[in-house]
Amino acid sequence: MSGAVEFDPGHGRLLIGEETLRVLVAHTADPVAVAVEDGAVDELAALQAEGVISRGRAHPAVAEALAAIVRPELSTLELSYGGKSMQGWASYAAAALLLPEREGDDGRRVLLAVHPTVLPAALAELVDLGPRPRLDGAEPVVYVAGAIPDIQRRWRLEAAWTLEDGTTGGDGLEVLDTAEGLWLLTTGEEGGQPIAWPVTPTLVWRHIVRIVMRRAADT
Repeated sequence: MSGAVEFDPGHGRLLIGEETLRVLVAHTADPVAVAVEDGAVDELAALQAEGVISRGRAHPAVAEALAAIVRPELSTLELSYGGKSMQGWASYAAAALLLPEREGDDGRRVLLAVHPTVLPAALAELVDLGPRPRLDGAEPVVYVAGAIPDIQRRWRLEAAWTLEDGTTGGDGLEVLDTAEGLWLLTTGEEGGQPIAWPVTPTLVWRHIVRIVMRRAADT
């Protein structure tokens, strides 16, 4: 067993260990196959005891989010910030966020079921995106160590997707959050040093929405 399961159906929230989550996702994809899998018996029993699974089906509070993990129609996401990493999966009907491990959770992580339309707001909250001073008059700079002082947070959002015809794609966003304002990092010409551009929180928010929701607009 990979730790006790804690289920809050009212908020679509699971506190769950890595192996138990693997079994739960496998059960969503193929409940018959996982039922005869070596080592899955204890994990399935824990999920049933907590009400996550009942009569061979996942609880409605998390069923569509789990289906999004199995088949992320829109995109898969990774948000890296403060030495932590969050994974996400989005379909047209639902999305799932696997939050970083917290102190005292014994290796377990929170799996949160959300609607895809609130994904941008959830991601913005994780990186504390909000009002910042304006970098009026600041010019883009080549980003090297020490080029931008007082960096309080550096975070990166990456999205990837696969179309029905097998075509793959992706996008990303990297931001420096400083005491004086926000900077957006872009790749330098011909693979050179990245360029830091002064930006507003509103522009960063628009980039998050574009990255997260792009697949829905393109199909």
